[in-house]
Amino acid sequence: MPRPTTRSYALLAGLVAALVAPLAAAPASAAGLPRVAVPGTVGVDVSKEQVGDELPGSDRAGFGVLNVNGGNFGLRNPDLARQWAWATSLPGAPQLYLTPANPGPGGKYWHKGGPRPCSGGRTPGCAYDYGYVGAQQAVAWAREAGLAPGQKVQWWIDIEDDVTWDDAHPALNAEVLRGVRDGLRSSGTASSVGIYVLAAHWTSLVAPTAALQKRASDLAALPVWAVAGGAATSAQARRRCAEPSPTGGPVVMGQSFAEPGEISVDIVCPVKAPRRVRVSPAGVAVLSGKALPGTSVSLTVTQPGRKARIVRATADELGAWTVPARSLAPKAGGSVRVSGSSQVVALLPAR
Repeated sequence: MPRPTTRSYALLAGLVAALVAPLAAAPASAAGLPRVAVPGTVGVDVSKEQVGDELPGSDRAGFGVLNVNGGNFGLRNPDLARQWAWATSLPGAPQLYLTPANPGPGGKYWHKGGPRPCSGGRTPGCAYDYGYVGAQQAVAWAREAGLAPGQKVQWWIDIEDDVTWDDAHPALNAEVLRGVRDGLRSSGTASSVGIYVLAAHWTSLVAPTAALQKRASDLAALPVWAVAGGAATSAQARRRCAEPSPTGGPVVMGQSFAEPGEISVDIVCPVKAPRRVRVSPAGVAVLSGKALPGTSVSLTVTQPGRKARIVRATADELGAWTVPARSLAPKAGGSVRVSGSSQVVALLPAR
């Protein structure tokens, strides 16, 4: 599970004081994705480790990420309802995560239904169904805790190496993850499903060979909540946003995990955009990039001698956004400023 946070949040104010300004929530997207915390916002993830603890207010945390199953696929976080009520009071939408496993035959959800054929043995169909049914149970717990009918949230699949996995059959571990992903999607509660994982765990548990990496490309395409070691600070979490992805998918949220007595910090990564885009002879520049799913991206397009104008996009469920800027002067060049990012995109004149 994402590393334990401290039982006292008094130190959190010092960590986020410089980042209180970004705590306003972004508007809901036209595609129906929920409001999300804007890029640069600091949040906190909580779990069974915080049962009964005082949780930080909106002046100290812009969003909350809640562990539904307490770090064990078969057990509910006993404090989920209270933590849900807390998370809904924050500016950014609540997010949820679950921690799956792959114990094989005998596991709580093994051979207990699901959409794939399963005879009860150690097979791809049974592994997929195990993840699917376990995800359905997590959704049921979330609904009992307060997730409203029709409400959608960002879900994360938390891949940890301290739960039971089938080390000899990583392809079956991948099937469990597919079952979890699809179970969450089919529940109607997921605006997006992403992955939380360390690179070493992704490699050892899911994709230890080039062939298995290729087979897991659908999972690797999911947005990533990436983990940083070292000091549990917002600066460390922000740096993680710019480091290589553990899976190859877009890193849209960073975490600096807590050691005992420290605070685990999450941050919504800056919007990612290309360094340069060429204008077509027809006067069109297609702008694209990555961001936390549901993020509203505003792009200010400027060309010499022309009035600046704004085009908008929303990051989709895989964390990708794209928008064409039309009616440009093909030979004028120019620049694009991207909201939620310090990056400026250079507009190159048409060839």
